[in-house]
Amino acid sequence: MSNGVLAFSQQWNKGYASVADAPAYLTVEEAAQLWKIPEDLVRRLCSEGTFCAAKFGREWRIDKDKTNQKLFGG
Repeated sequence: MSNGVLAFSQQWNKGYASVADAPAYLTVEEAAQLWKIPEDLVRRLCSEGTFCAAKFGREWRIDKDKTNQKLFGG
């Protein structure tokens, strides 16, 4: 590219010290890193209704607080 701008999309790679530090709504990638599980498992749990999630187009958004409460009781 002549103007020196990179055409790569920015990857999310921030590790959070705790669940409280993570954003309220997570992408599949963020949820996989936060809960340390594979991305395909996150997608399956979203589609099965285990995770409190909504699909926007082709992407899932996971409600961190509701999912944590459902899975871990608080």
